[in-house]
Amino acid sequence: MAENFQRVGSISNAHVGRDFESLALQVLSEKGIPVRLNFDVEVGIAESKKLHRFDLGSDSPPVLIECKSHRWTSGSNVPSAKMTVWNEVMYYFHCAPPNYRKILFVLRDLRPSNGESLAAYYIRTYSHLIPSDVEIWEFDPASGGCEIVFSRGKANLELGDQLRKQEVTNMATGTADEIRAYVNRVYIEPARKSAKASVEVVSGEVHKDMGLENRMPAVCAALDAKKFGDEYRVIASKRVGPKQSSTVRWLFAIRP
Repeated sequence: MAENFQRVGSISNAHVGRDFESLALQVLSEKGIPVRLNFDVEVGIAESKKLHRFDLGSDSPPVLIECKSHRWTSGSNVPSAKMTVWNEVMYYFHCAPPNYRKILFVLRDLRPSNGESLAAYYIRTYSHLIPSDVEIWEFDPASGGCEIVFSRGKANLELGDQLRKQEVTNMATGTADEIRAYVNRVYIEPARKSAKASVEVVSGEVHKDMGLENRMPAVCAALDAKKFGDEYRVIASKRVGPKQSSTVRWLFAIRP
């Protein structure tokens, strides 16, 4: 099911959007949520109501879906105009009837500089604007999988192995595997591709760039572990600093 929702070479952004809506319809159908394209429902913040067309929706079950396949900019910057569009979606969800389930279905796109997804950035920055009954689903074009990355509700969702319910308020939970994978992606692999013999990693920089909170011990433990060297083919040739601190520095020798 994996697709490449890249603007380069596309006929238009409208075509990209329609393709992504069709994919979302397929994903929802596979999860037992039948919906149709271009679903109209009355919205309003007072007694006066007006029809608004959502990308997908259904009366049975009552659900409203908006689909956004936005990406980070080519310079790895925040697409500010697109974030305004997401905020507008939240406003329409807020104005929609409360009996409808509301889903923002987005494309998983990772920021090259730190590995944060666009959805994780939005949740971290704009969670105060997300209504309490809204879910954010993130589709991964690489794997074809999908997961709920934000939900304040208590719905019991049977979504299979690739779809799991979770509430995310940070870009990462800071597990040992996540930390090691991040350091490999941001430090080790770029150095290896540049044919460098070694690379320096600072615990405080990793902690900050991953957007972690009070996870410094986990960062140090993850990079001190033998598993890091074995899995990513590196050797800690030098380590400076206490056992757990933001000032710990490693010099990792890179094996071929």
